Amino acid sequence: MNIQQRMKLSVANNRDDVFIRADFKKFGSSAQISRALIGLVNEGKLVKVGRAVYVKARPSSISGNPVPTIPLAQIAQKALIKLGVSFSLGKQQAAYQRGETTQIPIEVAFHTGIRRISRKLALGNKVVHFENNHA
Repeated sequence: MNIQQRMKLSVANNRDDVFIRADFKKFGSSAQISRALIGLVNEGKLVKVGRAVYVKARPSSISGNPVPTIPLAQIAQKALIKLGVSFSLGKQQAAYQRGETTQIPIEVAFHTGIRRISRKLALGNKVVHFENNHA
């Protein structure tokens, strides 16, 4: 069994929906993991949502193209947890949750405190925004 097949089996048997490259380091070298991840993305088993962040995929009932199994907000939360970033809801989402506004936030945003995040998490034209105390 080659590395890509072992990784595909690991993804299928894993309860997690979101994976980072570090989850696969036991399977081989960095170059081997990169080739296997590209293969899994091409097969439609994973969708790449950011640098070194992948999510389980299923075929779309409309187009047949691979789509994530969970929404972008959950993907971002799970990815930030795996990356060790502490976060809370963005300002607009927190205000909506507290009942201070009736406008439903359109964009997905998380507040990361003093930490600046340069990472981009996106799915198609939907992008996760990161707010911090510096802005």
